[in-house]
Amino acid sequence: MENKKSILRKIKQHERSLIPKSMRKSLSKKICERIIKTNLYSKSSNIGCYYPIGSEVDVRFIFNNIFNKNKKLFLPKIKNKTIEFYMVENLKNLEQNQFGILEPKYDQYEMSNSLDVVIVPSIALTRHGTRLGYGKGYYDKFLSLYNHKTVSPIYSSQLINFIPTSKYDVSIDYIVTEISFFKSSY
Repeated sequence: MENKKSILRKIKQHERSLIPKSMRKSLSKKICERIIKTNLYSKSSNIGCYYPIGSEVDVRFIFNNIFNKNKKLFLPKIKNKTIEFYMVENLKNLEQNQFGILEPKYDQYEMSNSLDVVIVPSIALTRHGTRLGYGKGYYDKFLSLYNHKTVSPIYSSQLINFIPTSKYDVSIDYIVTEISFFKSSY
């Protein structure tokens, strides 16, 4: 099954990378605006997010809103093959990890158990909330420990009918594209 996931992962990452950069920027902005308008977001104070890499939905549009609305931004830091979320007061306190992803430099303000919502990166999703991630299991491990609401922003072209699953996979609660925001049907 992992081989099927690996193949699907490569296909969907390649498809996503074929979206022109200017279009990805425009779609990302629409997706972020859609998230910001939801009750899920507006009622949240402590927001876990990811720092975008490659052709992922660029959620940095949300960062400014978080800072301007006096909400708290938490970004993941990889520690011992797991992730923990740490509060980030500004983006100057980030450094690249072994995967080239920006993460908090220091271990202050850990609040993994107090997040209101976690915005989770995905390569692809089904309408049932089945998520295709990067294959390391960081988010599945983290999400299985806490009962956080989750939302995953993706381009509508990354919404597919089927993703193979394992017992360790954690489903996503809400899915947002440039066209829609909906609760998954898992």
